[in-house]
Amino acid sequence: MLSQDRLAATDTETQTADAALPMALNVAAWGHGTNVLSQEQSQVLLASLRYRNGKPVNPVGKVDGLFSLIDVAPSIVANLSAANDEAMASENLKFDGQPLPQDLTKPLTPSDNQRHIFVESSRPVASINTSFIDDKKVMSETASHYEIRKDGRAVMKPESYHNYIQLKQRSVYALQWQLVMLPKDERLILVDTANKRWHNLSDYSGDAPWEAMLDSLCQHYQTDFIDTPRSECSLAFKQRLLSANADGAEYAKGQNVSPPKVKTNLGKH
Repeated sequence: MLSQDRLAATDTETQTADAALPMALNVAAWGHGTNVLSQEQSQVLLASLRYRNGKPVNPVGKVDGLFSLIDVAPSIVANLSAANDEAMASENLKFDGQPLPQDLTKPLTPSDNQRHIFVESSRPVASINTSFIDDKKVMSETASHYEIRKDGRAVMKPESYHNYIQLKQRSVYALQWQLVMLPKDERLILVDTANKRWHNLSDYSGDAPWEAMLDSLCQHYQTDFIDTPRSECSLAFKQRLLSANADGAEYAKGQNVSPPKVKTNLGKH
């Protein structure tokens, strides 16, 4: 909740933002996994140091790029195996991630920069989203959604599980961009993480790869959407976004005398 971590709206959004309107956006929150728009909640530091004869031998440096916690396991295997290629190619080792770069002197390959990384919110717990956490309130709120089975296992109640699937915030990262899908909101939010600014995607007219990001987001979470489909994943919705994007680009270049019209069913009513 530090002020320097907050995302700022674009100039257009600043002029129209109002906390009483549906388009008001919560860009900060306490806790971990409570808000995918709080970038500091999903930024993780991983540091490693290799020793030989009691002295560090690897060069000091920072690896820029887009990585994920799913890269930790394959990185460990790559570091411990004498034959890295053979270990990584083993049929018994199937990873969602990929080994982190070991040689800081080599630039990242184009494929490294084309990755899509997915981040979603955890189960919403109101008592967590505060600066002073009452563990009894957290336990009480959480326990109410579980049941004890005959075998002694604590299992989330089916109705709670279904409801929480619908309440998840979902996002995908590509390069410096994050595309966010919020529950009960047809707006798609595009975040420029390099400049800490967010856009309503329906108003965006830049060159972020949002089309590929949207396709990737819908495909990654397709099983979540079987019972609760999202209109944002429909072809018609994407076509409306493409039209809005093109209109916005023309207006930005001065080719239109009037600003693009707000499209309905894009979360702005």
